[in-house]
Amino acid sequence: MKTLVCALIVAFAVDSLHAQENDGGGSSLNLTVGNTGIAFGHADRVNGLRINWKDREFDYVNGMNLTFWIPDGEPYLGTVNGLAIGLTAPAGERLHGIALTPGAVLAEEHMIGLNAGVLALVSQGDIYGVNIGGLASVAQGSIEGATFSALAIVSQGSTGGLALAGLATVSQGGLGGISFSGLAAVSQGPMWGLNVAGLATVSQGDLTGFSFGGLAAVTQGSVTGVTMGGLATVAQGDVIGVTLGGLAVVSQGGQYGVNLGGIALVAEEPIHGVNVTIGQLQSEHEAVGLNVGVYKMESPNITGLNVGLIWTESDEMRWLSVSGYNRTYKIQKGLTIGLFNHAGDLLGIQLGLLNIVESNPPPFRYLPFINARF
Repeated sequence: MKTLVCALIVAFAVDSLHAQENDGGGSSLNLTVGNTGIAFGHADRVNGLRINWKDREFDYVNGMNLTFWIPDGEPYLGTVNGLAIGLTAPAGERLHGIALTPGAVLAEEHMIGLNAGVLALVSQGDIYGVNIGGLASVAQGSIEGATFSALAIVSQGSTGGLALAGLATVSQGGLGGISFSGLAAVSQGPMWGLNVAGLATVSQGDLTGFSFGGLAAVTQGSVTGVTMGGLATVAQGDVIGVTLGGLAVVSQGGQYGVNLGGIALVAEEPIHGVNVTIGQLQSEHEAVGLNVGVYKMESPNITGLNVGLIWTESDEMRWLSVSGYNRTYKIQKGLTIGLFNHAGDLLGIQLGLLNIVESNPPPFRYLPFINARF
């Protein structure tokens, strides 16, 4: 402790006086030979230990750079290879190695290695390695590696690796790897890997891998993999894989795979696979596979095993449909079982209390229990 206090006094004294002028315009006390040794103040080049009250422009430090106060201005010209330790804000153009502070670590171009700031990590470029920003890790470039922040991880580039944020992980370039966010994981690019957020996972690109949003999983692209939205999964593209929406799965594209929507499955394109909802299944194109719903199954074309407890409505139906009311406006090809079956035309069998085939001649147009045409 006494040694640290003495170093602080010397560094402050050199900063206040003018022991030796350097290229950066500061002063230093150099106990070095060929730039190797110990230097106090604004030494431009040091191989060894450099102790400075507060940094400004310098060339490089190979070894350990120890500072006590917030650096003067920007840019933070200088490279530290080794240890960058500061009481408030160790800074450099490039930080390679270990950067530690109770305050914030600052880099202009990048910081690479073990970077830990109790308050924050801030880079005008990239952050790579094991990154611990007590409150936030913020980069105008990319953040890659294992990154931990109590509040937020924010990058204007991509974020990759392991990202753990108490509130949010936000990336303009893309979010990949493994991320856990207390509230939201947001990417203006694609999102891939394992991404879990307390409220929502939101991507302007494709959403690929395993994604879970406590309220919603939302993408302007396609969804591929295992996707769970506590309330809803919403995609402007296709939904492919195993998809769950507590209330609904909604897509402007198709839905392919296992699709589970609490109240609704809604797609502008085909729905293919195992499709289950307690509410309404609706596709503006076709529903193919195993379709199970309580309220209403609705699509121009329904093919496969269709079970709609109350109502099934289609232009064309193929294979088997079991529903309280089976309404086929054009042609039914297969078997319908229900209380009331109504088809424009029929190549198959209807079983129900009342069965209507509009193309049948009287008296076969309206029949109880069974109607058939081949």
